[in-house]
Amino acid sequence: DYIDRANKINQLCADIHPDDKEELQKSINDAINSVEPWEHIYRILTSDAAIRYIHGRSNPHTNLDGSITWNGILFDITETEITKEELLDREKYLSTLYKNAPDAFFLFDKEGKIIDVNEQASKMLGFTRKKLLKMTAMELDNVFSELDDYMKFWDKIENKTVHYFDGIQKKKDGTLIPVEVSASMIELHNEKFILAFARDVSARKQIKE
Repeated sequence: DYIDRANKINQLCADIHPDDKEELQKSINDAINSVEPWEHIYRILTSDAAIRYIHGRSNPHTNLDGSITWNGILFDITETEITKEELLDREKYLSTLYKNAPDAFFLFDKEGKIIDVNEQASKMLGFTRKKLLKMTAMELDNVFSELDDYMKFWDKIENKTVHYFDGIQKKKDGTLIPVEVSASMIELHNEKFILAFARDVSARKQIKE
């Protein structure tokens, strides 16, 4: 039995992803030296070279003779970890897409606070990114004169794919510029936000006039 268990342990160690071996071994050594509960997430390679994510936990128990027995369990959390990676990849893709957009990009929370902007937003309005992140939708666009107006808009857009409207935004120098806005509701980290793109249409308005 002992030999059989030893072979299984050796096989398990042999299956550990090469990039995770050193960190995993360190976590085990630290737990043994401190005689404290062990917990670690690492990857293994299956026989067909697929990667699986393992969440290991073990607790030490002192026996009557003073020896230590470790009782633990291993969980396969591959699906959860893959979902996390996919979400991170999606967020990185969207972040790059939005920040390189030709139109001004704004991300608002439920209280109307600006959570994120792109470089074009700073260029269009003349405010630094740092300043914009301290502002609110009510300070930015005359469509929202007070928080109540913004909350009504939030309720309206919550179940709609995209909402388009014309607004007037104030630049740092006090100039008012007409903008076309497309806004939609998105969810990030289980929180809802309004994602809005604003396009300066001053030149188009002047031509029409």
